Amino acid sequence: MHTKKMLFVISLFLISISKIYSQTDSSSYKNEFQFHIVNSYSLSYVNFISENAAIRYMLDINLNASGSDGDATSNSSSGSYTSAQTKSSSDSESNNQSIGFYSAYLIYPIRESIFTMYVGGGPFLSLQRYFSRYSSDTDNGNGIGHSTSSNLGYYLNLGIEGIIGVECSIAEKISLLAEYGLYAYYGWTKSKGTGSFSSETYTNNNTHESNGNRWGTGLSGVKLGIAFRF
Repeated sequence: MHTKKMLFVISLFLISISKIYSQTDSSSYKNEFQFHIVNSYSLSYVNFISENAAIRYMLDINLNASGSDGDATSNSSSGSYTSAQTKSSSDSESNNQSIGFYSAYLIYPIRESIFTMYVGGGPFLSLQRYFSRYSSDTDNGNGIGHSTSSNLGYYLNLGIEGIIGVECSIAEKISLLAEYGLYAYYGWTKSKGTGSFSSETYTNNNTHESNGNRWGTGLSGVKLGIAFRF
């Protein structure tokens, strides 16, 4: 009797699994949302224009910030001469934000119920802002010196990206995804900054501004996320 119950439970389990994967035919869905949450924060809309081709539109946002502060004490000597002790303290902060708009034509050489693979590429436009600040105080026994610096800059990039990605279904309409890409771009830059140093006997202030352009290439790294089909 116990054996029959176990066989009945196992049969129900196998039937349930087979139903789930028999319904998980990814080619039957015409739209997909993708969310990258590792190495990138982005939202993508994928529209399938045929069984093995799609157009993807992506909004990519990245926010980063860091800061530090510290104190140090040092001594220096030359022969029999030992200088006065030097004490210093410093603090710094930096942050950058970027937003990018991407579009890509995707081809699916493999589009099965459980595993999907795609390759493609297309143009992108991105804007990045960065800011950094640094300040320090130094006391060498002869007086205190104070220095500061700050920089603010902007990047505007227009380029093209090639990608390869895979998806693995974990439910009828849900899959995990991994993607890797490389890109090339032409960009415009604008930056400005200030710096100063002051002590009991000396003061100096300076400012700078620059504008430029650049070419660049790079790898986007492996992006991980989740996809929802509908």
